[in-house]
Amino acid sequence: MSKEKSRRYVSSARQQQAADTQRRILAAAETLFSIEGFDGTTIEAIARKAGVAAPTVYSGFKSKRGIVLALLDQARFGEAYKSLVSEANDTGDARARLAVSARIARQIYEAEQATLDLVRGAAAVSPELAALVDAREESRRTPQRPLIEDLRRQGQLRPGLSVARAADIMWTLTSRELFRLLVIESRWPAGDYESWLRDVLRRELCRDEPVG
Repeated sequence: MSKEKSRRYVSSARQQQAADTQRRILAAAETLFSIEGFDGTTIEAIARKAGVAAPTVYSGFKSKRGIVLALLDQARFGEAYKSLVSEANDTGDARARLAVSARIARQIYEAEQATLDLVRGAAAVSPELAALVDAREESRRTPQRPLIEDLRRQGQLRPGLSVARAADIMWTLTSRELFRLLVIESRWPAGDYESWLRDVLRRELCRDEPVG
């Protein structure tokens, strides 16, 4: 084996080991958060349960806030999410992509439900975690903006509606809080939520389709 191939092999092995360590840390943290709560769980306890040293946890995630962020991303951005994003990117018609956006919202919020419950419970008593939830909600605005701009370019944006106002509407309708109110609190089936979201996005953002 050449030196270059040997270095690549060692690098790949180290990356795999690091990924395995991170998965163990996240699994340990999720278990402890569900039992002890966010504020009742320490980095040291997470490290013990994961079978690593505390500095390893700090090195990988910096803080408990970083761990929760990683748990949310792990739940949100799995293979199902990637498949839906690929489908959206392959769909040229902006109006049709709104339907995929509704499916993406459903997939994300269903996938992260266990973490969402954990975060909501802790957010009431943890200002740090409440700030994290707010930051994650705000971060949805930027990736949604291109779809709104495509609606305008394709002449499908509702007349009189600015791109900025349309972006605000989409950000609000696809929020985690609206999913919680309808699916968790009001016990809507997730499929009903998706259908409603698809229809209301089109109604609020798109010009009327011609009849006949």
